[in-house]
Amino acid sequence: MAKSKKRVTQPTRAPRPNPPTPRPAPPQSPRVVERVPADETVALPTLVFGPREHAPRAVASPTLRELFTGITLETALYAFIFAVALVLRLSNLGARPLSEQEAATALGAFQFLQGQGSGITASPFLFTSNLLSFVLLTASELSARLVPALIGSVLVLLPVLLRREIGRAGALLASALLLLSASLVYYARDVNGIEISAVCGLAALLLLWRAGDPRRAREVYWAAVLGAIALTASAAGFTLLLAGIIAWLFTRWLSSRANLDELAPEGTYSNGPIGGTLPLVDIGAEAVAEPRADWARALLIFSAAYVAAATGFFMNRAGLGAAFNLAGDWLNAFSSVGPLNSPLSLLLIYEPLAVVFGFAGLILVVSSRGVGVRERGGLLLCSTVTIVALLVYSISGRKDPANAVVIAIPLTILAGWFLGNLLERAGEDIGNAGGVRSFIWGELPILVMALVLVSVTFLQLASFFQQNRFSPGIQSFYELVARGAPGPGAAAIVLGVICLVVVLFIALLAVGSLGGTRAANLGAIAVAILLLLLGVRALWLANFSGQDTTHELLSPDQSSLQVRDLVRDLEQASQWRANDPHVMSVRVEGELGAVVQWNLRRFVNVSTGQPTKVSGEAQALLTDADAPAPAGNWESQRYRVTMNWQPQRLAGAELWKWLLFRQGGSENWQQVKLWVPKPQ
Repeated sequence: MAKSKKRVTQPTRAPRPNPPTPRPAPPQSPRVVERVPADETVALPTLVFGPREHAPRAVASPTLRELFTGITLETALYAFIFAVALVLRLSNLGARPLSEQEAATALGAFQFLQGQGSGITASPFLFTSNLLSFVLLTASELSARLVPALIGSVLVLLPVLLRREIGRAGALLASALLLLSASLVYYARDVNGIEISAVCGLAALLLLWRAGDPRRAREVYWAAVLGAIALTASAAGFTLLLAGIIAWLFTRWLSSRANLDELAPEGTYSNGPIGGTLPLVDIGAEAVAEPRADWARALLIFSAAYVAAATGFFMNRAGLGAAFNLAGDWLNAFSSVGPLNSPLSLLLIYEPLAVVFGFAGLILVVSSRGVGVRERGGLLLCSTVTIVALLVYSISGRKDPANAVVIAIPLTILAGWFLGNLLERAGEDIGNAGGVRSFIWGELPILVMALVLVSVTFLQLASFFQQNRFSPGIQSFYELVARGAPGPGAAAIVLGVICLVVVLFIALLAVGSLGGTRAANLGAIAVAILLLLLGVRALWLANFSGQDTTHELLSPDQSSLQVRDLVRDLEQASQWRANDPHVMSVRVEGELGAVVQWNLRRFVNVSTGQPTKVSGEAQALLTDADAPAPAGNWESQRYRVTMNWQPQRLAGAELWKWLLFRQGGSENWQQVKLWVPKPQ
């Protein structure tokens, strides 16, 4: 039976050459596709059950090799700049103690988590971010400054939004300049909401400018979220809001004056939120009406993000009132008029390159009449923000040094655009003159010579104000000029003559060997390099000098490292007396400030009162340095807690000493005394 079954089944497999069934399959699929209407060609049954050669190919996930081969040099440079920004903003972030303003912001979030505070702080967004960082991490200087440092690091990628308007070279240079900005690095390492408002507010305005294209509708949502953060981080968000409204009105006026809707080439339309013309996309009637729905959704997203950022994700209802009060604080700043040179003088010291070349770029943007709104839209926005912020903070009577960052960010972007154009023109001139070989034998030696001579002059200036002498060769010339009356005036004359001779020598050499155009480009590049070096020096002195306190205009209020010595001594005394570093009973006289309260946050038995009336229940007392000794047998130790520095009496030689060595000015210290019982 088994053999007969095998014989029966074998003949059924035999006819291999006869293919009756496979042949109809290929012609059958085109017929089915042809019968389907044109608007249903992508129906699910056709895609799933159709022939394999007509089915859509599944997109495979990119391999690691494909990812690396897809990275361009420009992308790698942006990644490098962002990595360096993280290093500059995050490295040694908790080394400096919190200042009075920082401690008040961080203490509000910490006390709210302990159920001891109302949660009302000057920056509702920082209150929310501190809540999150304190929950995820421990309450410390590092966690309090973490979110501002991260947002300050993302700042260096902001020029990517303007890459089309300012060019690749301009965007890269702007990112590099934002990376090395002394004031932007300092306030990114500070518990201050002004830089957060400046970064998020300017990014929101740029995204709104680009959001006229319906293909970029998601950028409206991101702009709504960033705008909510800007308006809850500090009152500076309202300066950005005012600048955005003025920019919108100005560009609308330009659009109507130039009649861009009629003059726009075929294939463009003009429905951008700030009036910019954008590429036309064949999107149909339904998609044309879509932006109105997007703006409605964006308003809902803004409202939700605003409430969440202000209230700590609905945990602190008082934060919403604090966020509304920021508008009142912004208006109250105009109740008086302060010194008109306040923001500009600070920018000249810490952002010299941005001031010189940024205002040059601003003048170039304003004077470019033949360029449409589309081509210079982002630059017009940055120029408007710069002008409005400079006017607002010059007139304002409340002179917070951090307000300078609202001007510094758009001004630095304009400087990057100007320098990018300068380098491109210089590259074209060098290419026409012979390329790299012409640069090596032409611009490079003159540039190196100029930098060496300027460095020697700077060292001579520093040597005079440090040792009251020049080098032997210049000292004889100085004595000849001084004629028995040495001083800073004679030194200024000597250095002025030396600088004039150096500049004339370099200029004549450059014009004679390179020509007028290439010499002018070389001179501008040399000035940019010198100003950049001055900015890097200011960056180091303000952020990484390693000193206990510094004499900087950016930080008039600082805390001393001795406040940590105070905490350490208290922990040792508590460990010795109670076998625990934080259970010792500490009585504080009155209010000694947020710095002392923040640093004593781990001590569970801290109370306030009058130490002179205390009996023997307190194991340690904290009083002001001038307070009388409490009753009983106590010994004390003095600590410097906070310092307020003001640039008083800085004129003439004292001003030069401060510029070179950060010496001078007046210091006002708050000192406290720690009292502990004398050992029996």
